[in-house]
Amino acid sequence: MRFSRAQPSDLQALRTYLYDSFEWRYRGKSIPPPGLHLLSAAKMILSRSQLWKCDGHLSGRGFRDLQFDIHEVIAKAAAQPPAVHGDGLTYRPDFKGLLIALPHKTPFLSRTIVMHDYGRLNLKTVDGMKRVGLLDAAFEERFEVYSNDQVESRALLTPDFMERLLKMDQHPRYTGLQLGFIAGRIYIALPVGDRVRFGSDAVCVCPKQAAAKVIGEIKTVFEILGDVDVLQASVGRKTDEAIQIERQAWYDARIANVESHVTAAIKAGILKGAPMPKWMTQEAYDLIDPRLHGLLSPRF
Repeated sequence: MRFSRAQPSDLQALRTYLYDSFEWRYRGKSIPPPGLHLLSAAKMILSRSQLWKCDGHLSGRGFRDLQFDIHEVIAKAAAQPPAVHGDGLTYRPDFKGLLIALPHKTPFLSRTIVMHDYGRLNLKTVDGMKRVGLLDAAFEERFEVYSNDQVESRALLTPDFMERLLKMDQHPRYTGLQLGFIAGRIYIALPVGDRVRFGSDAVCVCPKQAAAKVIGEIKTVFEILGDVDVLQASVGRKTDEAIQIERQAWYDARIANVESHVTAAIKAGILKGAPMPKWMTQEAYDLIDPRLHGLLSPRF
């Protein structure tokens, strides 16, 4: 992997190398995940063109063997502007963000979705699912729940789970998150836009820039997985402080490993840059057009 201003390189090979070191599988492009169209049918995520683009896909196991899939999903733009039908959806933007899928710890057969409350624009039914009334005023002020099984939906949305979901929703990174309990899995849709990208094409001009960018991406992925892990682990019980500390230490250790793997890649020559004259600083080398390097050599 060689990065230089003369021939800038894409990050995909470096990402693959680093994620392999954690025994995670990374793909720069992927087909739409199985749950995508289920969530689209349930009005959780929107694409007015009904077309989707999936830039990146991560799969692996996190803390305590938590199995996960993360997709970077973008709704393709529609050829025509949406018509106003008064269905409460036309004002919502097309989805652009992350779709996270986790196996649920409790088997269930129903479909339950948790959408943000849009006041008078709330739908009465969603894809055959009816509203679920919950005895939590704070939660119902923020979210609307729909399900085709009222009893099972209340069993899934325990008081502990609702408390942690409200707390997570208050974090700026997770603004607008929505959930779906579908086909035995929990799907989390995060409309993060361009704020969190780990699979898009990105060009870098030197090893230092490439290393910094991919380390930042992986750290963000670990942080999101840690937060989602807390939410998932809380289903039906409180997560005690000892487990929280253990979980944080697990992800912190892997973040530290990312930096050590990049350092090792540079030392081993896997991550290379173009040769730089000894008299030129790294800042100058990165900023100045390579065609001018020869003109900048010292004159005596």
